[in-house]
Amino acid sequence: VSPLWTSPPVFWRGLVIAVTPDARTMIAWSADSGQKLWTRDLKEPHLHLAGICQDRLVAAGKRLWALDPQSGQP
Repeated sequence: VSPLWTSPPVFWRGLVIAVTPDARTMIAWSADSGQKLWTRDLKEPHLHLAGICQDRLVAAGKRLWALDPQSGQP
């Protein structure tokens, strides 16, 4: 079994947010246009998107992250 795993993308308010195949970087696209809106390299091995909670994108790796889904910023 590969130590790398990916999580399904998250859809939220017209955004599609996904983890790259190396499981270290998140990318958000507009669901309408397909335009890339932001990229966030967290340099976390095995990053997993847990979902949206109280308008925060929750991601987990070695740490737990709560990011603004619109900008990718903490």
